[in-house]
Amino acid sequence: MSSAAWSHSVQIARPLGLLSRTRTQLRSTQSTRISPHQYRYRNGVRSFHFAPTVLSIVQATQDTIVNIHNVTHIPWFLLIPCVAIGINAVARLPFNIYIRRIYQRRAKLTLILRSWSWHFQRDVLKERVPVAQQENEVKKRYKRTERRILRTLGLQKWKSYSTFLGFPFWLIGIECVRRICGGPRGIIGNFITGRAEDAAATAAAASTQEGIEAATSPADITSAAADHISTIDPSTTSAMTEHLKHLQDPSIAFEGCLWFPDLSVADPYHVLPAALSIMMAVNLLPRTRAGLQQLLGLASEDGSMVENSTFEQRLRLRRVMIVLVSLVGPLTADLPAALHLYWLTSSATYFVTDKILSHFMPINIKRVERCKGVEVNIIRPKPSDEGAHQIQQQTIKK
Repeated sequence: MSSAAWSHSVQIARPLGLLSRTRTQLRSTQSTRISPHQYRYRNGVRSFHFAPTVLSIVQATQDTIVNIHNVTHIPWFLLIPCVAIGINAVARLPFNIYIRRIYQRRAKLTLILRSWSWHFQRDVLKERVPVAQQENEVKKRYKRTERRILRTLGLQKWKSYSTFLGFPFWLIGIECVRRICGGPRGIIGNFITGRAEDAAATAAAASTQEGIEAATSPADITSAAADHISTIDPSTTSAMTEHLKHLQDPSIAFEGCLWFPDLSVADPYHVLPAALSIMMAVNLLPRTRAGLQQLLGLASEDGSMVENSTFEQRLRLRRVMIVLVSLVGPLTADLPAALHLYWLTSSATYFVTDKILSHFMPINIKRVERCKGVEVNIIRPKPSDEGAHQIQQQTIKK
């Protein structure tokens, strides 16, 4: 096909729209393309956001708790601990059982790993490694071997941190309680939901107020006010009414118990914050007497605890954590009592479940007593009963 015929066919195709884009038009189209990182900033383009998803989960959980309260009429001072126990039993207990099984299997490898440590110390001395580098060399070889053994058996150390997978469920529970009792914005509100939570809270408060006004007639309000006007200060009444407007369920302000009848305000005697700090500190304490002695800086009676740099670092970390959790109660003393009740119940549930797991799934660590320098160098066989009787008779005759 000649060039003249080709140009003639192109001129015929353009008026018919068969060749609608020229080179100039194609270049302009390519220049106006949007890069992927700019696509989400265009108007009218919908992108995925994590905050609405979290907010919908929290709202659904909150509605479930409120509906359970409305159907069963369980007071809030009992329902909140039930929610904490349920979340711990469903979302956190399976991870604790899984980690407990891993610790049980690791405990069987204690003597094997210690024998490898002694083997590496002997090899380092034979290889005449400088004294200043011997400890680091033994640690490096020991960690390499430990990782290999644990990886072969499926007992990697990172699996021990699977207990943190239950923390989001606990966080959702305490966030629901916070929204119900009208507490200050928490972790989810400050770092995830943000303005979306404010908009949802405003809409929920407006719908709640409309429902209350529709369900209550003016005659009922007048009669109720006439009954209590002689005993309630007008300023107190106005403050209480303003406070109840911001609550998702106003009944939480009247369904407390003992010294905290109002769960939407702080504990007047700060008993719940103090109990929370004590319970959290107890959960971090060692469960054995030897561990408590090591934590207090006392020498172990049986000498079974071997101290090294790694052990000292873990001991310091535990001491710092105990001090920090002891400050949780004083730092959160002004929060509503409902939050402390939920948090305290969760800590107590963890303590009880740990005791139950320790009883039914004990971790038996085989320990070797330290050499005290008074042992007999020769291993003598254990005398039989007849031999012991003959030795006793000979001693009597002499």
